[in-house]
Amino acid sequence: MPTDKFAIPLLAAVLCLLPGTPGRADDAPPVPPAWADHAQSRTLEELLYRASQGGDKGELSAARARIVTQDLPAIEHIQDLIARNDTAALQRLGLGMTACHYAGMTIRLLILDADETDGVQEGHAVSVSAEEAGRFADHMNRCELISRKPAIRRLIGAS
Repeated sequence: MPTDKFAIPLLAAVLCLLPGTPGRADDAPPVPPAWADHAQSRTLEELLYRASQGGDKGELSAARARIVTQDLPAIEHIQDLIARNDTAALQRLGLGMTACHYAGMTIRLLILDADETDGVQEGHAVSVSAEEAGRFADHMNRCELISRKPAIRRLIGAS
């Protein structure tokens, strides 16, 4: 999936800023349930953190492969809705997402972006956009608060 430095902010901004309007539930685009899984997002955060510190890239490569297989269709669907400016579908999608969904989507996009920007090469630390890491941290902190999970210090996006 080709991403550029604007892909993550565009997805996040469009979904976060659209006003909510009622829509039919059967019209809602699919949102992978895994995006709302706090534990999965936390695991991905840890993998990306270790890779950003110059650690083992093998786990990050495996995570990226799973993301491409399991999450890329949903990400591409959202990008298509944005490209078509389908505000009604984007509004329904946004209404169906929680802070945990946004955190899960954002960490997956960060992993895809890090791989495409830097390539996952041994001996090189993966760079992570500070702005997008901060966006992930905000969503993840909200996810923990709303889900009544213990607040864990962010590894990615912590200030």
